[in-house]
Amino acid sequence: MKQQAVVLKTNNDNTAVIAVTRQTACGGDCGSCGGCSQPMQMIKVTVRNDIGARAGDQVSVETQTKKVFLSAAVTYILPVILMIAFYFLPLAKEGLKIMMSFLGLFAGVLICRAYSRFLAAHPSFTAEIREILS
Repeated sequence: MKQQAVVLKTNNDNTAVIAVTRQTACGGDCGSCGGCSQPMQMIKVTVRNDIGARAGDQVSVETQTKKVFLSAAVTYILPVILMIAFYFLPLAKEGLKIMMSFLGLFAGVLICRAYSRFLAAHPSFTAEIREILS
């Protein structure tokens, strides 16, 4: 997955803070559907900067699509799957089943937080600047 961004600042550890435009589900043509609650947000992200981009540079940033989909699955799907799975544990009382389903949801959220910390600690999972555009 490639996106264009602007380098805001560089760090001494071979990383840079960039501003990237978060794309909408409709591809940025918000006038066509009117469904976006917050179209085109600017977000700040720390990325690897192996090519030596400097503050103010327009750059092309790339992330492996597989890693993006894996992160989305862990974040959005896993908690719901755990919630449903915990509900169907063989328990007799309905109230206990509901309580267990919320426990499954909570476990999914904890796994998401641990996965997020894992990604932050392993630079091979972060995006990186591929080229300086201007």
